[in-house]
Amino acid sequence: MIVYLDTSAALRVLLQQPNPLPNWGKWERAYSSELLGLEARRVIDRLRLEWALNDAGVAAAQQGLERLERSIGRIALTRTVLRATRCTWACRPTAQQ
Repeated sequence: MIVYLDTSAALRVLLQQPNPLPNWGKWERAYSSELLGLEARRVIDRLRLEWALNDAGVAAAQQGLERLERSIGRIALTRTVLRATRCTWACRPTAQQ
């Protein structure tokens, strides 16, 4: 199975939240955008600032994120991709975008 990982799915595992994806880690290949690391680190830091994660929790989440990032492919954020993300769900990107 080839998967695209969303930050929310990764954080569910990294932060040991309930109901992680049942097939987590059982993929042949995994990909995510370059934003996954940025978004995840911001959430981890916010939880630290809110005292929702202690030092050990922050360290564990960061180490898990680093392992995840080393194990997946990254999709670059080109201008075309960034333009497409501005669209609503009803918008279909065209070759001209």
